[in-house]
Amino acid sequence: MTDIILGRGQAGKAVFDNYLEPPQVYDKGEWEDLDKVIVDMLHICIPFNDDFFGVIGKALYVFRCKILVIHSTVKPGTTRKIEHPNKVYSPIMGRHKDDFSKNIRAYNKILSGNEDDCHEVMGRFNLGMDYWGDNWDELEFAKVMSTAYMFWNLIYNKVIHKECNERGYDPKRVYNEWQRNYNTGISGTHADWKRPIYHYDESPIPGGHCLVPNLDLDNNLITSILKDWVQSKGTMKYDGFV
Repeated sequence: MTDIILGRGQAGKAVFDNYLEPPQVYDKGEWEDLDKVIVDMLHICIPFNDDFFGVIGKALYVFRCKILVIHSTVKPGTTRKIEHPNKVYSPIMGRHKDDFSKNIRAYNKILSGNEDDCHEVMGRFNLGMDYWGDNWDELEFAKVMSTAYMFWNLIYNKVIHKECNERGYDPKRVYNEWQRNYNTGISGTHADWKRPIYHYDESPIPGGHCLVPNLDLDNNLITSILKDWVQSKGTMKYDGFV
């Protein structure tokens, strides 16, 4: 028996590159007509979309796996709904713009599910890994809100620059210098309160693979405000303020 990765994108490559023993990798159109295959682990590294459950159902029919591992960023509740007795959810952390396979090694890869299953998955990787517990929904939500947090801070950066330009203030002083001074001081008393300082660009909507698409994976105050920002192309108004 062997292990299988579905998805040749950045996530699938990062999972493959950090595997101790190279597994077999398939992309869309390469596995659907295979005869049934018995495998130890089936790793899902495909984007979440309306056909996600259909693809997983067909994959589980073709690849009869002992443990199913979901690495994709998904809507909270997704792993719970998949019909398989041994399921592990393990989202990927790291910046896509960097060397993604190398970048994810800076983080502990977190796993949720049955503890024995999770530890068996951990043994396949050359990565720092932590057991979260058996609450898949909670870990799925944490991953979605992690990207929303970055988006939130990028929008804060854009709002500060816009306001400074309209008021005749220097945004580098108001945003960059102030934040750096704050971080220097707080690091000596409450280091975990340090603030991110992001690079500014003129685009009203942050780019990247995941920030905007992931907003559709949960509906709460933060994601709703960010979706309003996207919908208005960065010009939304609240109480008379643009």
